[in-house]
Amino acid sequence: MRYLIFCVTFCLFSCQNPEATPKPAFNLQVKVGPVRLLEQPGAKGKPLADLPALTLVADLHATSPFVTPLEVNGQQFQTPWCYVETPNGQRGWIYAAALAPKDGDPEAWYQQQLLTAYVGPKLVEQHKTWLLGLNQVQAAAQFAPFYQTTVHLRDSMVQKLAARIEPNEANFQPDFAWLTPAMPGFVFQWVEGQPYLFIDYKFWGNIAQKTADPSDDQFINCCYQAFPSDSIESFFPSWMIQTGENQACSQLGTGKHLAMFKKLEALHQNPAAHAIFEPAIAQFKAALLRDMLGKNVCYWQPTDKIIRELQEIQQAAFTILQPRDLLSIKERMPMFQNLALSKIKVNMRNGE
Repeated sequence: MRYLIFCVTFCLFSCQNPEATPKPAFNLQVKVGPVRLLEQPGAKGKPLADLPALTLVADLHATSPFVTPLEVNGQQFQTPWCYVETPNGQRGWIYAAALAPKDGDPEAWYQQQLLTAYVGPKLVEQHKTWLLGLNQVQAAAQFAPFYQTTVHLRDSMVQKLAARIEPNEANFQPDFAWLTPAMPGFVFQWVEGQPYLFIDYKFWGNIAQKTADPSDDQFINCCYQAFPSDSIESFFPSWMIQTGENQACSQLGTGKHLAMFKKLEALHQNPAAHAIFEPAIAQFKAALLRDMLGKNVCYWQPTDKIIRELQEIQQAAFTILQPRDLLSIKERMPMFQNLALSKIKVNMRNGE
């Protein structure tokens, strides 16, 4: 398991142990005791001492880059390890779940230890800055770049978390339930054995409503159009229908693509919104066109409905669509009229 083979990684981060720095304040307290102080982090670390409950220790600001599943007094949990100093000057590692800050929020402190263990100190600092920024969005011009920063942070964290999964380890699956409170505005879910954070657009809609400019509200309405059932992001937006665990068909022919284009066009036509939400508009547009024109896309609806919606999109004269986009739609139309040659799969709802 990753936490059993991190001796090399430990050598890398052990240089963080502040042996030469002045003795820090004793700002952590042992919640339950006795708890064992270890020479190295991990359940197999060499015991150094047993510390009774309420012992104060100094946080030396080093966290193990892994978590260990433990069972204490019948309670099972997964915890990182913290490097501390005892009142008599002894230094070692204690599992973080046994500690709490002498002052401050113990849950927030423990979340930081978990985040550090899983995503590293660099992303933890970005996360701290992001949390502070949540309450500072006062205008749509602030909302748009902050939202993009949010999505980038989410993507970076998910990538780190996914890299930490060890599916071949017997019966071990990290517990990421703490991620939802640690990442306001997101919902954690397992997706095919991988951790993922989906955007909760209602949360971001509430932030948008607090600004005077309606541009961010327009953007959120686009998101609601894309994910109408619960306003939570999904790998299968409204213009797709899920047909398997990781399979879907296009819903072209139901008017859902046209409706989404109308929302995006309204956002695009608003000069203030266009200036700040153009990257998000482009992402939605690209997703729609992939679903309409992609090489391996299958279609849930029959040919006549598909062609009708494509014609309506052509006739709408959306400025959001470039000439090359309209040309691609035009070239696609004959393919639906000659299915034997194009091999396009349509009317999948009837099993054709």
